[in-house]
Amino acid sequence: MDAHFTCTACKKEYDLSSPRWRCDCGGLLDLFFQPKIDPREVSARRPGLWRYREAIPLAPGAEIISFDEGFTPLLQVNFGGFPVWVKQDQLFPTGSYKDRGASVLISQAKALGVAAVVEDSSGNAGCAVAAYCARAGIACDIYVPADTAAGKLAQIALYGANLIRVPGSREDTAAAVMAAGLHPLLQAAFHFDDAGTNLITLATRVYLLTLAGYVMQETLARAFYARQEPMLPLYSVLVRLAIYLSVGVAGVTIFRSIGVPVIAAGEMAVLVEAILMLTWLNRRISPPIQVLTAAGKGLIAAAVSGLAAYALALYLPGSGVMTALIGMAAGTILALFIVRSEIRLLFRLGA
Repeated sequence: MDAHFTCTACKKEYDLSSPRWRCDCGGLLDLFFQPKIDPREVSARRPGLWRYREAIPLAPGAEIISFDEGFTPLLQVNFGGFPVWVKQDQLFPTGSYKDRGASVLISQAKALGVAAVVEDSSGNAGCAVAAYCARAGIACDIYVPADTAAGKLAQIALYGANLIRVPGSREDTAAAVMAAGLHPLLQAAFHFDDAGTNLITLATRVYLLTLAGYVMQETLARAFYARQEPMLPLYSVLVRLAIYLSVGVAGVTIFRSIGVPVIAAGEMAVLVEAILMLTWLNRRISPPIQVLTAAGKGLIAAAVSGLAAYALALYLPGSGVMTALIGMAAGTILALFIVRSEIRLLFRLGA
């Protein structure tokens, strides 16, 4: 069979036996396939999609996953005095034309040795993929918007698929299934199970929270340098590194079974460093840092924006990527509002 994938961006070619969905460069893949059909053989076969076997780019000898789909009847109806032929694809096994694509897709998945699939759908495609996966003996997770019709949800569940309802829009559902598709990659690369992969999410959330610590540390470091005391910020960095090292070693030795959250907690070292710097700075200036000073406002802005970013990323419905971006954007706006007078002064000085 003369067939291969070609990247639409860099033109790199891949064999059809390669289990990939896009090029290494990130480009989309196009299918090159030259079918060879003998009309005499086709006419002698039973009606159905797979009578055109040679026109479908599936390796010879591969198992065909089918419910005898295809050849739905044409019904002539009258619209405004004109005869119209309606293809009655509602008579397909799962009730929609998506069965054609699902039959080819899951047959190829079976040929590649795929053990589990994930699919995002608003209904029909999810039903088709769930049914054909059940036929092929392939585990299946179907992600759907939470407001999907109850009948479609029941149909997907009836086929034995694991049904996941995602709050938010259709785009949120697509983002959720993309994130779910990363689980096997993390398992293969780091030997994580599902619980370990979920801990990566925890680590990411802790990092978002410690963004406040990074901004506070930067604010205080600049205050020290402004007073020509550069060594104290360097000392505080040594403290941070010591905490990182000790927590990291503990995470892979003493607390190895829960290493990910322990290592994530190491990010809190930045907050410890910021607190130490604040204490040292307050001992070297008179009066100590006040709320209305530039340094004070910077610390408040850092704390408020960091906590806001963390809270929004944690509690907003929708995909993790989108809620994290919304949280960081909201935190940035809050921070800029708190230090707005200092920003105006900076622009005046620049002018």
